[in-house]
Amino acid sequence: DLLNAKTILVWGANPAISQIQSMHFLLEARDNGTKLIVIDPMLSQTAARADQWVPVKSGTDGALAYGMMNYIVEQGWQDMDFLREHSVAPCLVKASDGKFLRQADLDGKEVSEEDAKNAATALVMGQDGKTGVFGSISDPVMEGSFEVEGIAVTTAYSLLLEKIAEYPVDHAAELTGVSADAIRDLAEQYACNKPSSIYTFFGLDHYWNGHWSQSCVTTLAILTGNVGKPG
Repeated sequence: DLLNAKTILVWGANPAISQIQSMHFLLEARDNGTKLIVIDPMLSQTAARADQWVPVKSGTDGALAYGMMNYIVEQGWQDMDFLREHSVAPCLVKASDGKFLRQADLDGKEVSEEDAKNAATALVMGQDGKTGVFGSISDPVMEGSFEVEGIAVTTAYSLLLEKIAEYPVDHAAELTGVSADAIRDLAEQYACNKPSSIYTFFGLDHYWNGHWSQSCVTTLAILTGNVGKPG
């Protein structure tokens, strides 16, 4: 569905060489007016055919994503409705072990293996201070730390904001080699010129713990609501 995207980030991929069967979709989108941006340490064959090339220092893709998220939150461009309804952002996380709070915790029981794997059984807090499973409360609290029946908890969204705060744009620029202005521009294009899509492959995984950088990129998509929509 790339043709319906207004912005495409090719991140950690070189489809002009590695996924030739997909490259024509990207070029057709570009020719249709989509802004095609390639994030890659090297001026790849794909980057050479894009509207914009962002040369990032190898292995710092996660820091770039964090810097973009920092600026997006600073500008208020995050999609709060999407976060509230389609992500674990409002779910309560226990301070004791970093796991989601479940009803079994409040009942003094052991959390079942099935529940432990299912985010839908995590608890959220309503505006009235009462808890319920994800989806059962229409307007859950998104930010803050609380105590629920003696258990200290924080919303997952608050924890994300704390992590994002460690990567202001200037710091991300130092780590990645991408200028602060370029990071801000990239963040604005991705967050505001929507729908946006990230075309990614195994490039980010070519470094030790590189899968965490991929996780940061995925979180960027969730933060801006660019998941599960046309384009």
